[in-house]
Amino acid sequence: MKSAALVLLLVLQEDASAPLKKDGWHAVENRLEKGDASRAALEKAAAGADPDAAFFASAALGELDCRRSGDFPSVPRTRSAQGDAAAVLAGLFKSAGLDAILEDVPQKPLSIPDGLTFAEALQAASDALAIDFVQAENGAWKPVRSAGPRPRFASGRVRASVTAVSNGTYWRPGLPPRCLYWVRATVDGFGRFHQPPLYADLRVLEAVDEHGRDLRPKRDWFEQSVERREAKDRERRAGLTVDLEAPDLKSTKVARLRLAVDFAFRKKDGTISFDQPDGATKVKKKVGDVEAILVRAGKQEAGFEVEVELKAPGIGSRISKDEDDFLGSPVAHLLDAEGKGWHSGGSSVGTDGRTYFFKQDYTNTGTAGPPATFSLSLITEVENRSVYVEFRDVPLR
Repeated sequence: MKSAALVLLLVLQEDASAPLKKDGWHAVENRLEKGDASRAALEKAAAGADPDAAFFASAALGELDCRRSGDFPSVPRTRSAQGDAAAVLAGLFKSAGLDAILEDVPQKPLSIPDGLTFAEALQAASDALAIDFVQAENGAWKPVRSAGPRPRFASGRVRASVTAVSNGTYWRPGLPPRCLYWVRATVDGFGRFHQPPLYADLRVLEAVDEHGRDLRPKRDWFEQSVERREAKDRERRAGLTVDLEAPDLKSTKVARLRLAVDFAFRKKDGTISFDQPDGATKVKKKVGDVEAILVRAGKQEAGFEVEVELKAPGIGSRISKDEDDFLGSPVAHLLDAEGKGWHSGGSSVGTDGRTYFFKQDYTNTGTAGPPATFSLSLITEVENRSVYVEFRDVPLR
């Protein structure tokens, strides 16, 4: 019996990639309905060579991980329902454990077919009634007038829509034009995490135009891609800006756009230290997933100045801040060989989302010896809970 069970398990794992590649999001939902029993097969497919199967397997694994970290109960697929729109929608939101304010729903009949996931059913209802649903201040969902047809995504408990596309073309003498695009979108995960995420980060997994060309940017600067979150916001939602770049003006649409939104949670705190900082330049260290560069450190007039760069996703949300400093300077210490501290003075900070720039001045109160160690405290490792979405045929012009 054990041998037969092992053979069956291996067969299921070997077959995981094929249905994911063939049936896409429907196969994802089928796997999710089996819960953690599908995890091993999904992990194998996610690590496989087929990019489509790997994408859908990763999407399923991301949803399984989210369910461990928040209130995202499975919602049964719809059974055929018809009647007054408000009554049908009330039943739909109740099945997902979500509060809704439905007084402004159009007084029309509404029919929802069998076999839809929650997000698919909500999208079908929105299309039929020419409305969208947004969250009120109390967290309940309420209807608003539809903004009209636009690229959308709906699967399981996740809904996303493109809200705007803008572009710019830079003409350069003797060189091809540089065509830049910004696709703005929203993602709703219809649920709350147990703890507020530190931040959300965007990964552009695939972006190809109608000619099969890669549109992921090759720029040497970073653009903030996810809207800032309130510190206590536990909702699984995000506003996104996807920045893309085309080699010429032939691109008219994004034929396939695959994204992952990583909601990050604290995993490990740590300290990054540099010994013998006086005169140091461009010293690199890595702790966890944070890369630190001591750009320079040394005597400055009557004091001592330290300049540091920190690189990691969401780095600005991972640094321990001095609550008594209105600038929110990092908690950083300059110590002598006996552990006596220099007094921190003026500072300057800045961030572009993935790089944090920090410059701090120190003065000696007369009791500390020469600087022996510079250190700062931060979250060195995070644990991500990821939501995957896919758009098709996003017009660029």
